[in-house]
Amino acid sequence: MRSILAVVLLMISLGSASAQQADLRAEVNKNTIEEGELLRYTITIENGEERNLTPPAFSDFQVISSSRSSQMSVQIVNGRQEIKKTLKITYLIRPSGTGDKVIEAAELRSGNGTLSTRPIHIKVVKSGTLPKRKAPGGADVSGFPKKDIFLRAHLSKKEVYRGEQLVLYYTLYFRSGISNYEMPASKLNGFWSKDIEIKKPEVKTQNINGVNYRTAVVRKLILFPQKSGELVIDPARMTVDVQYGFFDTRRIKLTSNAVKLKVKELPAGAPPEFNGAVGNFRIESTLSSDEAAVNEPLTLRVKISGTGNIQLIDLPEPRLPDDFEVYDPKINERISTRGDVLSGTKSYEYLLVPRQRGTYKLDSLTFAWFDPATGEYKKAHTRSYEIRVSGEAQSSPGGKNAISGLSKEDIELLDQDIRYIHTETKLKRSGLSYFASPRYYALMLAPVLLFILLLLIRRQRMKAAGSAEQIRQKKAARKALKKLNSLAGEELSDKDYFEAIPNILWDYLGERIHLDRSEQTQEGIRRKFESLGIDPLRAEELETLLDNCRAAVYAPSQAGLSRSEMLERARSWINRFEKELQV
Repeated sequence: MRSILAVVLLMISLGSASAQQADLRAEVNKNTIEEGELLRYTITIENGEERNLTPPAFSDFQVISSSRSSQMSVQIVNGRQEIKKTLKITYLIRPSGTGDKVIEAAELRSGNGTLSTRPIHIKVVKSGTLPKRKAPGGADVSGFPKKDIFLRAHLSKKEVYRGEQLVLYYTLYFRSGISNYEMPASKLNGFWSKDIEIKKPEVKTQNINGVNYRTAVVRKLILFPQKSGELVIDPARMTVDVQYGFFDTRRIKLTSNAVKLKVKELPAGAPPEFNGAVGNFRIESTLSSDEAAVNEPLTLRVKISGTGNIQLIDLPEPRLPDDFEVYDPKINERISTRGDVLSGTKSYEYLLVPRQRGTYKLDSLTFAWFDPATGEYKKAHTRSYEIRVSGEAQSSPGGKNAISGLSKEDIELLDQDIRYIHTETKLKRSGLSYFASPRYYALMLAPVLLFILLLLIRRQRMKAAGSAEQIRQKKAARKALKKLNSLAGEELSDKDYFEAIPNILWDYLGERIHLDRSEQTQEGIRRKFESLGIDPLRAEELETLLDNCRAAVYAPSQAGLSRSEMLERARSWINRFEKELQV
């Protein structure tokens, strides 16, 4: 009861308290900082509302984070109650480059007008310029000892076969707080790679030479070596924001170790059906029906599943009877990296159209691969099918297939149908003569005109079908340039933006020169360009462009190129590539 009464009295007293004038202040924890160091900027609002605040634009700074704290106090002065509400907003900001920087004024609208703070001038010097500061305990806090934080790269295997998958791990070891970091980036020459998504790094504890470190795997990649011998993965570089004080954070650069891998060549004795598949696979097939009519389509589905370089392999084409027409297959992929292993399925869907009646056999498909676990080549087969086709083939306008496939009995029936020409005929006049009338000439010319029309339509369709591929290839550059131009107007993050440019270039090369997934390596690109007579310089330019995009995604501080510059380089490369193809 007493507590309720106290609350009521407090509310009454607060309601009768006099309102105080608003006040606005701004301060920083230091005026001179080193490049990459974080600065603490605090705005204090007294007796004002945050919704009326306009913070600085921070033109020379990047806002890392912000936090808020508030308090309220009641005082009695000369018998009058005064309420004081205080709100503090703290920003952690990082300067852009060195030199003299300015934090613009903050403004607050209140009942007594608009309040403004004074602009604050900050001097940013190069890293290592300021004298070392000592913490209260005497510890050096001007930099972070390298032994307390480092980056290490290691492989899941030290020796593999060519095409066998393995995992590359980048592990960060640290003893103090990490507020932010950028993905380690390195060139992977001689490998086809796929990133494994890390949603939230798992932090563990590891004791090294008597010292406890916290560890976190910050990047994982599945690698497939594309050549044999000793391969070297160059050191990766990354930047880390290390926090060794509540408001004292430094950005430092780390370099990992290089790692070596021994890649063995695949053994001799590969079966004829082997096309580079390495792992553990199985194959199966289904046919929509084993009965069909002439010109009635059938669907043959073939699926490869398992673990290994499934995205880099192709299925041998099925051997079909000559009387079947087959269309390019529809290919679907379902890929998973669960358990740090690349696995999934790759399915091929063929559309088959029988053109003649009869009973046909579809031979089984043989798929071969190398199993690194056993060191042996293995095979698997699909089932064979017997298809019964009914109905009759229709004759083409030119008479093709009119008597094809006739049996002996059919020829005897033709003999019964043919009648000899009568040499003696009695004619009788019946009214007006039909010969030489307009209707007579129209009916005589109609079949000829119809035949010519059908011939022209057929020729036009053949020409269109033959040039469709050329038209698609010519449109590839225009399509790619249009996609690049649209990027400039889209509101994308840097990561999405710089990942989109390589995807557009790969799609362009796939349509323009049929560059498939298995050739999307440095060696594959050079080999493809050489076969087309393209200047090797184009391949080097493309590799540099892709490296710059990767650096912009995983190490923006090392990219060195802006969005517009990267976009212009991609456009220029496509234009130069098109000119060489047209020579």
